[in-house]
Amino acid sequence: MAQRQDLILDQGSRLLWVYEVTGQSLAGMAARMHIRKIPGTDLYLDATDYLEVDVLNGLVILDIPASATVGATWRRGVYDIEIYNPLMESISPLRIVQGDIELDREVTV
Repeated sequence: MAQRQDLILDQGSRLLWVYEVTGQSLAGMAARMHIRKIPGTDLYLDATDYLEVDVLNGLVILDIPASATVGATWRRGVYDIEIYNPLMESISPLRIVQGDIELDREVTV
């Protein structure tokens, strides 16, 4: 079962978040992440390009730049992060973390 971690994303600011993966080797793994209104609908942000897998230290690092959210208009959504082996697509991905995400809209632009 995926762990639950709710996140707040400040609009127009960088989000750097490090998630430690325990009990699972990250060798050969990649990660992907979507932010949606509710599961299976309206994609707010495909954050896959902002993920890095640190195999040596067992970490998944999320680094969303300010430019990715500066024009966002959504307020609340859900997200999850999955790890998977891109060379073995027949093996199911493993969802490692999930939760609600809030976009804290900026006032000064």
